[in-house]
Amino acid sequence: MKKHTFSCIFLLILLISLTGNVQAIPQTTINPKALVFVNLVSPDDLTRFSLTQLPLYRLLDGGLLTGAGLKDQQTLKTAGLNFQVIDPDLQAGTYYLAETRPSRPAPDFTVYGRALLNTANGVLLHMDPSQADALAQAGVELSMITLTPKPLPAAQTQEALPEAVVPDPIIQMMID
Repeated sequence: MKKHTFSCIFLLILLISLTGNVQAIPQTTINPKALVFVNLVSPDDLTRFSLTQLPLYRLLDGGLLTGAGLKDQQTLKTAGLNFQVIDPDLQAGTYYLAETRPSRPAPDFTVYGRALLNTANGVLLHMDPSQADALAQAGVELSMITLTPKPLPAAQTQEALPEAVVPDPIIQMMID
């Protein structure tokens, strides 16, 4: 009996000490990323965007798509960039750029998904991938927007070529 009581007390102490090591994990504040369209108006806007260190998902007419949480949106404001949050939950779906062909009328995009942004040639859609075939049958060119970061295009400088070329006399003698 003594052995049985000692074993029960030892087991109880062991269980209590183990539960003391288990800590509740505090719920961290989640900073959900949103899909953001950044307007690129001036030539140096792309340079200012590169300084924010945010990912580039796609270049569009007059701007680009990126993912930005609340802190990142503040960084965009600080950089002096104009932007628009077009989908507050970046993780919730699949995005397509739907461009209409000039020879066909534009379909009602709201039938296929949620229109997020109008571009010069079409619409940025948040839609189910199963709707892609039906939309393609309606005469729309679709391209999926992947959320993998793309490299920024190289900044084009105005002084790519010198205005005046001064020939080297030694080289000129060899040519003549």
